[in-house]
Amino acid sequence: MNCKLTRICLAVLGTILAPPIHAGDSSTGVPLPGLESDPADTVFPRACSVSMTDGKVTMALSVGTDAASPALLLNGPEFGWTGSSEPYPDRQFPELEIRLDDNPVIPDDGFEAFAGKTNITNFIKTAELDPWAITRTPPVTAAHPKYPQVLKGLKNLGAIENSGDDAYLAKWTARRLLRISLKAVPDQRISLNYAARPAYSTMKSDQVVTETRENLYCVSAKHLCAVLRSGSVPRPVTIIEYTIPTGIDGKPPATVTLTTSASDAGLPRAYLFACGPHGKSVAVSGNLTHQPVQVDSSALLHVLKVTDAAAKSP
Repeated sequence: MNCKLTRICLAVLGTILAPPIHAGDSSTGVPLPGLESDPADTVFPRACSVSMTDGKVTMALSVGTDAASPALLLNGPEFGWTGSSEPYPDRQFPELEIRLDDNPVIPDDGFEAFAGKTNITNFIKTAELDPWAITRTPPVTAAHPKYPQVLKGLKNLGAIENSGDDAYLAKWTARRLLRISLKAVPDQRISLNYAARPAYSTMKSDQVVTETRENLYCVSAKHLCAVLRSGSVPRPVTIIEYTIPTGIDGKPPATVTLTTSASDAGLPRAYLFACGPHGKSVAVSGNLTHQPVQVDSSALLHVLKVTDAAAKSP
C-alpha cells in the first residue's frame, strides 16, 4: 500500500527556495551547469562541500592540475524570453560569485546569441543590443542606430521586432559563457555562490514517492511513512527538488558533504532527503553540518524538500 503523508509543514531550510509557491505552481527548475576543464581533462575534482542557506548555494571544490595554463569553463543553458510568469527568467545566473582560494575572481565573461540555429552574436554586439533583455518583461532593449543594415538583418532573421524609437523586442535565445583561469599549482580551491533555482510542484502527499525519486533521494515509501509519521488522509504538499553540480567534466569528487541552515527558526518543520554514502538515506527535519552525501554518476547532488502546501510562504 502506498504511503499517505499527512503532517508535513513549512520551512526549516525553506528560504532556499527563491520564488513564492502557490497551489498549482510548478517549475522544472534551472540547475547551474557543471564545470568543465580547459584544456579538457586537465583539472580534476578532489573534495567538495555544499552549503545551502537562505536562498543561496555555495559549492566549494578542491581541485588538482598539472597543466601550465589551467582553466575551468561554465557554459550556461541557452534560453529565450518565456513570459511574465516565469519564476526563473535570469537563467544566466547574473548573481554568480566565484572565488579562488578565498579570493574573488572575475572570469572572462561572454555570450552566444541565436536566431533559430543562426549564430547572431556579432550582430548583437555590433548593434549594441543588450543580450540579456530576454530576462526582462517586456524584453525590450535599445539599439545603436549606426548600423541599420545589421538591424535589418536581425529583423529578417526574426531576432528582433520594433518597439518604438530605437527600441526592439528581443526574440533571440542566448547563453552565458564563462572562463575561469586557475593557478598553475597542483592544489587549489574554487567556490561558486549563487541563488538556487530548484524544481518544485504541488501534489497530494501520497503521490510524492515515485521510482525516480526513490533512486534520486534514496528514500522509499516505507521510509517516508516512518520519518514523517504519515496518516491515512492525503493532503496537498509542495516538493522542492535541487540539482547541484559538484564535479568537473561530469566526474564526481572523492567526497561530498552537505551543510544546510536557515534563519527561519520557529516556523513549522520541513523534511529534507538525500542519498548518503553507499546509498543510505539522509532524512532530517533540521539543519545538517558537513553531512557526507552521495552524488550520481554525473557528479550531481540531488536534494528533496517536502513542505505543507497549505502553509504560507515566509
